[in-house]
Amino acid sequence: MNQALKQLAQNAKNRLRAASRQMQQPLSAELQNEEHPASHFKNRTMYLVSSMQYYREKESTLLRKDPLYHKVKRMLKEMPDTPTAIGDMIDHKIYDALSSLQKQNYIIRLSKHYKRIKEQVEQDLLQEQSLLAL
Repeated sequence: MNQALKQLAQNAKNRLRAASRQMQQPLSAELQNEEHPASHFKNRTMYLVSSMQYYREKESTLLRKDPLYHKVKRMLKEMPDTPTAIGDMIDHKIYDALSSLQKQNYIIRLSKHYKRIKEQVEQDLLQEQSLLAL
């Protein structure tokens, strides 16, 4: 399970890097010499914006499928400012078998993952509240 999560995260990072590289590439010389390069720039910008939106939505979908997503959502609903969020998420079957350095790395990775999931959960909860208000 942990390996699958790492693979999903790596795939997402690779897609974001590719999109970022596309945004940093200059317009080709052919487009710069045409009479209306602004229209090409606008089309390219629209393409890049839609690509980034796609990747954000795909990452959100992956986060929602994560087994920790529902645990974090439940924790945030019950106690939004919980001081032991990372401690509650630790898988002790894995954690107890690690060395001290590996435990530190595990906690760092888990806290980064928690932060991403927490941001997604907060967005989802705001959307749910706004739908309920209607």
